[in-house]
Amino acid sequence: MDFDRPLTNEEIFLAKAKMRKVKARVSFESKLQSLVRLQRINLEMKKAAGRKAPRPWNMTEEQYLRETGNCK
Repeated sequence: MDFDRPLTNEEIFLAKAKMRKVKARVSFESKLQSLVRLQRINLEMKKAAGRKAPRPWNMTEEQYLRETGNCK
């Protein structure tokens, strides 16, 4: 691969489509952990900027499923 050559729009779109397929195959638990991790990052960034942010979730996958009514 030539790193000096700019990517075409088609190459970018194909790479994004491949990444979406990879991410779609990830387990629900992993997606939930990623969401909580992003919530924690958001909290820290907003605190550093002196703004309010909602508190990140503090629950396991089982607790989430019970609260939302979704059962495995």
